[in-house]
Amino acid sequence: MLHRTVAVLGASYGGVRAAQILAAGLSKKWKVILIDRNDHANHLYVFPRMVVLPGHDEKAFIPYTGCFSPFHVPGSGTPLPPPITADTEFIHANIVSLSQDSVVYEPITRDPETPKSLVSLGFDYVVYALGAQVPSPANVWSHEGESHGRDRGTGVISIRGTKAEGIEWFQKSQDRIKEAKSVLVVGAGAMGIQFASDIKDVYPDKRVTLIHSRNYVMPIYKKELRDIILNSLKKLGVEVILGERIDLKTAYNIQYNDKGERIVRTLNGRELDAELVLLCTGQKPNTDLLGSFAAEAIHPIHKTASVLRTLQIAKVPQGTPSWIAEVETLMQKLDIGEEPAESSVVEQEPKDNSEQAALFPNVFVIGDACDGFGAIKAGHVAHHQAEVAANNIIHLIKREGAENTIEDRAHGSCDTSKANNVLKGPAGTQDTKLEEYKPGLPAIKISLGRRSYCYQLQNMVGERDDGHDDLEAPRIWPYFGADPSDLSA
Repeated sequence: MLHRTVAVLGASYGGVRAAQILAAGLSKKWKVILIDRNDHANHLYVFPRMVVLPGHDEKAFIPYTGCFSPFHVPGSGTPLPPPITADTEFIHANIVSLSQDSVVYEPITRDPETPKSLVSLGFDYVVYALGAQVPSPANVWSHEGESHGRDRGTGVISIRGTKAEGIEWFQKSQDRIKEAKSVLVVGAGAMGIQFASDIKDVYPDKRVTLIHSRNYVMPIYKKELRDIILNSLKKLGVEVILGERIDLKTAYNIQYNDKGERIVRTLNGRELDAELVLLCTGQKPNTDLLGSFAAEAIHPIHKTASVLRTLQIAKVPQGTPSWIAEVETLMQKLDIGEEPAESSVVEQEPKDNSEQAALFPNVFVIGDACDGFGAIKAGHVAHHQAEVAANNIIHLIKREGAENTIEDRAHGSCDTSKANNVLKGPAGTQDTKLEEYKPGLPAIKISLGRRSYCYQLQNMVGERDDGHDDLEAPRIWPYFGADPSDLSA
């Protein structure tokens, strides 16, 4: 039997969740194919800690062997996951190109000497969950300061996305941080804050400086959270410089002083020196593949993909979306030292978008690659979006009578090309609308050294000092379908 296909591109927090819902919601006539360039899930939230503190490397890389269904931990009190009913396949590969109905990928093999080949896969629906490029200090695909990554002579990618490579990368990074007497962290987002606080806590004798271009940190969160962060950094002994922007030319065109320290300058002319510079800025959405066939869906400035509330890809709307305007107003107020009223950036009610057609109704975009209507870029947000997108695909398939095979389709028994955010009944009347995505309130947890951390959840802010060295990384393993009792897998 030839299958109909749903492709899920990217197997991080959102992609895996979408694949799980699809695998349990479709019949054996359908195949769910999950593609990722890594052979283990990368638990990115613990990467800043693992880069600094040795001894827990293997916990950050989670096998994909059972990824189409959450792992049930006996005695955990969690319900058994639903059975897998669709055919499934995980493919370890680099994605080379994409269109509205097919993807071309290059399989990654264990043996680097294996001749390279390209495979073209057609699909009926696709969930695009390729996220964003992580700043180099926490990016195992980065080759900054190392030969690891691309061959300097040919530019050919030599990384194979394996757990062994990831652990090796952690250990090299740990050595670099341990050997440096001084560290400059550029960018006080969550990653920069975690790097600066962890380095100073693990190595209290190091000189650690955190510089940020704005006059504040974590702008969309409550003032109480920002105050906790700054007070904790001060208590640890981290020097914090706010309101000064690094001249990136001095960061990339490396210069040294007579002590062997790197020199960087701010746009105001201030000179800073450190043996190690960590650039924790410049996260870029991975939307180039989408832009190759849906350029009108890519925002010209921030490069995220525009979507309907159903998470189907759509043309970038004319004018400035209300959530972007709110963010800009929030930034302006904070820049002049004014504390704004409670932001409603991510509390918008979904508007009726039945009049707006999807650009490609079978293409869904979730996670950091989509604009998300002001939602923060986070794993739990991708999880929620994955559920909306996957449920909508299942709904479209069932509503359009597409629970058939390739042979059936050849005889014209179904048509998914007309699938939009409003479904039509047999007589052309409106039937059931698809699910619409509504962002939740901003939520975050930030480590502030090995034991301390702060959080904001449902507008409640707090801090605690009962943290773990490994940030309880094994707790995420069952989410990816892996048994946390075998961390070497």
